[in-house]
Amino acid sequence: MTLASTLHDPQEVLALSDVTKSYGPDPGKELLHLTDISFHRGDYVSIMGRSGSGKTTLLNLIGLLDLPTGGTITLNGADVSAMTDPERSRLRRDTLGFVFQAYNLIEDRNALDNVALALMYKGVSRNTRVAIGQEALAKVGLATHSHSQVNRLSGGERQRVAIARALASSPSVLLCDEPTGNLDLASARTFLNLLDRLNVQSMTIVVVTHDLEVASRASFGYEIIEGSLTRRF
Repeated sequence: MTLASTLHDPQEVLALSDVTKSYGPDPGKELLHLTDISFHRGDYVSIMGRSGSGKTTLLNLIGLLDLPTGGTITLNGADVSAMTDPERSRLRRDTLGFVFQAYNLIEDRNALDNVALALMYKGVSRNTRVAIGQEALAKVGLATHSHSQVNRLSGGERQRVAIARALASSPSVLLCDEPTGNLDLASARTFLNLLDRLNVQSMTIVVVTHDLEVASRASFGYEIIEGSLTRRF
């Protein structure tokens, strides 16, 4: 295990209390049942689990893309379940950054456009969006690729553009869903080294993965077993 960060802030960023998620007719099939768990500023957490165990469902709950069937989720002290849909959308926009396995970039636009466009929905002016976008690309080592069209970049470079897009909004938590799944070994390790550097800067990171090497880079590791989170390290 590599401890990605020795920094830890007691400030609680995300907490789940007796959270359940069920599907189907009442009472439905319970996929997740999570007792009290909390993540703090500067935590680097990995979550593993077999296919169908509920990893993506958990990430959707943490990412405010779905609501629990029961229990409470708080983000930066705010009770998510008590919010309206627009309030949750604003909190997600202002607090969370997402990195997906499939990148989810606009392929026919350049790297800077992909990063800057994400800020348009926050009402940021064009000049400021460009400045923030260039700074974010520089942080991930792509300062010289800002005007490169995304569909001409390598897989590793695309994933770094995706991280720059997430960082541009200064999120409290970076959520990564199988982020190395489409990367070769060298690109994956470059990506993981970047996560290490972000964590040392007190970024809270949650990585969902099936890859043991990826999981072991985190400071805290969990596994979903029969709908519950079990601490592994």
